[in-house]
Amino acid sequence: MGLITLLRALSVVILHCYVQSSSAVTRNDRIWPIGGTTSVDLPQSSPFGPRLQISRGSKYDYHRGVDIPAILYSNVYAVADGIVRINGSHPAYSDGVVQLKHTDWDEGGVFYTNYIHVVMNKSGQNPITLAIGQSVSKGQHIAYSNGTSSLDHIHFEVRVGSVFSRDCCNPWKYMPNNDSDYSSIEAELSLTPNYDSIDCQAVVIVSVPPNLLTFNRVELHILDSSDTPQKVRFYDMCGTNVNRTQGQVDNSTYQDDPDDYSSSYLIRISPMFFNSKSYEKNESAGWGFEFVDLPSLSGGGRVMAIIFDVFGNSKSTEYLSYTCSNGTTTAPTTSSTTPTHSTTPTSSSPTLAVAATLGTICAFVAIYSI
Repeated sequence: MGLITLLRALSVVILHCYVQSSSAVTRNDRIWPIGGTTSVDLPQSSPFGPRLQISRGSKYDYHRGVDIPAILYSNVYAVADGIVRINGSHPAYSDGVVQLKHTDWDEGGVFYTNYIHVVMNKSGQNPITLAIGQSVSKGQHIAYSNGTSSLDHIHFEVRVGSVFSRDCCNPWKYMPNNDSDYSSIEAELSLTPNYDSIDCQAVVIVSVPPNLLTFNRVELHILDSSDTPQKVRFYDMCGTNVNRTQGQVDNSTYQDDPDDYSSSYLIRISPMFFNSKSYEKNESAGWGFEFVDLPSLSGGGRVMAIIFDVFGNSKSTEYLSYTCSNGTTTAPTTSSTTPTHSTTPTSSSPTLAVAATLGTICAFVAIYSI
């Protein structure tokens, strides 16, 4: 009798798991907060990650969400079914905010959405009333857009696994969009002398179209003259703790490994100017990543960059050979042979051209080294 009862209980659990897996909600089941549809809210005036913040005189800033321009007092909609956690204001925020908790994340666990620069009242309309703990449905009207003195817009965030800002990640990863357009994202690699030391540095410039702000990660693969992998240095917008907790920083240095304080763990980041008019002019968003102090290798070395979007799609540059001595970098040469190692991009990754050097540098940020 006990065995039969156990089998029945297991069958209920298996059926429950099957129903949950078969009805899993994906990003394509959600909607964007201003348009209220699966079509991406465009234009967006500021992407996720490092940016030049226009309202602060174009100073460096780490942006934890995306800014979506909207006519003043536009309806703001819940992007998915959820529970109200903040209902219009909170001491931790300097402007109106609604925060929802969601359990429909396709990767398991919970996530939170923040709708900032909003109000709950509009002249001539009944105020929106949300109670803490109240359930809301996807597409429900939850606020009105307000904006700031510089632009009527909302700031939209996705926080993965917790309510803390350190867990913000690019909303494009969790919202419907056409990630098949990734081929239009570009990367350029160059080598330059390092003005701080006798060593040299690699510069990767990433540009993305204004309607596909999905860039997430850049890797620099370093090999010696015999094509033996030496190091992979990288910057990950959703995975680099020092950046996710960085906030407003005009020009600061971070070191990820306190036991090895050396410039070989640093990169300099230069966001390119971008705003809502960039979309109208079809101007790209972009970032420059300067990997400081490449290792001095006997016989020289080679570097190659790979960029990734939030879905793991990747593109690679050609390999460049380098030798650093007396503050100069020898003329880089490209190689037609691809070394065999685990980090080599797949054959589907297009090879891109070598570009010029990076311009103005706005911030110093540490990166991981593996």
